[in-house]
Amino acid sequence: MSTAAIAAKHFLRRAGWAGILGLAILLGSPIFYATTVLPMQEQLASLKVAQLQLRRDIVKNQRGEGKPAPTGEMQLKAFYGQLPSLNRSDECLAKIYAAAERQHIVLETGAYRLAGAETGNIQRFQITLPIKGSHVQIRHFLSEILTEVPALSLDDVNFKRETIDLTLVNAVIKMTLYLGGPA
Repeated sequence: MSTAAIAAKHFLRRAGWAGILGLAILLGSPIFYATTVLPMQEQLASLKVAQLQLRRDIVKNQRGEGKPAPTGEMQLKAFYGQLPSLNRSDECLAKIYAAAERQHIVLETGAYRLAGAETGNIQRFQITLPIKGSHVQIRHFLSEILTEVPALSLDDVNFKRETIDLTLVNAVIKMTLYLGGPA
């Protein structure tokens, strides 16, 4: 046994559990500081900067120097701007077909009808799809298309099972794709 090992063993015996714990805390403190305290200090500094900026914005708004709040007309225009246009409806349909393919659902037929209002900026593209698949496949398909195409609304779903022992169900899905802009 080397002299260093003998010295370490002697030190540990003399220090006891309290000394060992104290040494562990002493050696672990820099690691704790570097991994916990420093990142928290940086986060605190960035929050203080954000707080200062918000206070400046409040003072500017009280003086009337800040940006004006968006009007209802501006908000409505921004809403219309987020809707896909009529010439992008095929991209939305492609997302629906791709989601059906991923869920192994075959879309053989479908009824499509454009129902635009004479006035206003929103047109409705009504979609009716008869599909066949398991309950889980259809549920995942609906979840996926509503996530992928935010301008799509689910209007109606009808399920029909031919016999109780079949795992596949027939469903008719009615959806509306909201499109922005005039026809």
